[in-house]
Amino acid sequence: MLWAAPSEVTTIPTEVFLAVVMVAFSLIPVTLLGVTRQRDWGAGRAHRISVRAKLPFGSDETARNLAARARSIFRANLWGSLVAIAVVASGILLVPLGLDGSSVGFAPMLIVWGSLTASTAIVTVRERLFSPAPTALRIARTHPLRRSDYVGPWRRFIPWVLLGVGLASVVAIFATAPTRGFAPTGLALVAAAAVFAVVVSAAGRWAEHRVLAQPQPAADSLELAWDDLFRADALNNLRLGMTLGTALVITCTASLWLDASWPRGATSLPAFPVWWGMFLLPFLFTAASERLPAALYPAHLTHPAVQRHEGTALA
Repeated sequence: MLWAAPSEVTTIPTEVFLAVVMVAFSLIPVTLLGVTRQRDWGAGRAHRISVRAKLPFGSDETARNLAARARSIFRANLWGSLVAIAVVASGILLVPLGLDGSSVGFAPMLIVWGSLTASTAIVTVRERLFSPAPTALRIARTHPLRRSDYVGPWRRFIPWVLLGVGLASVVAIFATAPTRGFAPTGLALVAAAAVFAVVVSAAGRWAEHRVLAQPQPAADSLELAWDDLFRADALNNLRLGMTLGTALVITCTASLWLDASWPRGATSLPAFPVWWGMFLLPFLFTAASERLPAALYPAHLTHPAVQRHEGTALA
């Protein structure tokens, strides 16, 4: 017999299937952690960053520092992914709400991206890219830089726009809940997403202040530019985490509203932009990664007139 009757088909419990998926996901960072154990692994990664950012190394010591930083950030991201997978698996398997279709689809992506942004910020705050000797000539700026010097306007504003729209949609959902008959599980998921978005936004803002407050020891303007590049990437990743956290609210409220408004089986087409729009957000931010704003390039690498952020030498 080449097929089985519908009544004879054995179904895999949802919890078992999700546990297998989480274990499969964890094999990727575990394998890469083993591959990147060698100290010289980051050399190729540093070269690719140099090409993309159009910044030369300048010296062998700078190349070694950049390779070490690239390796450190990549391994921190891998460890963050493992922690995120463990958190997601625990939530899905232990919390009944975790078996809701929306949370199963979005929680892994959101938490994993959140852990990646957090791990990048931690490395940026804890480790210095360059450490000139106390008596060596160093470069310093005449005034501190702001997040607007590193992150473009649309990447700065999009998390707050999404947060405002998301919180307004949450208010609308709960205001109309008595007449719309929303499922209690859906309302709980929307409320949890709103709290999560506020927490992520506040934590991201605090982390940005920490990144911007870190000193930038550098022996010349090229080293300062490299430090700016890694700082810009850290701020970009933080904005990505904030954006995903706020977009989750809109996704959950829109999905709940569509489920209650459209006939069963007819929600896939109108919900498609909402569900998949969140998955496209990371690509918009990664397109701007490893790119230094033109105003932060050293003057000798660009037009001499671009000197607004060029440092001054300190003894």
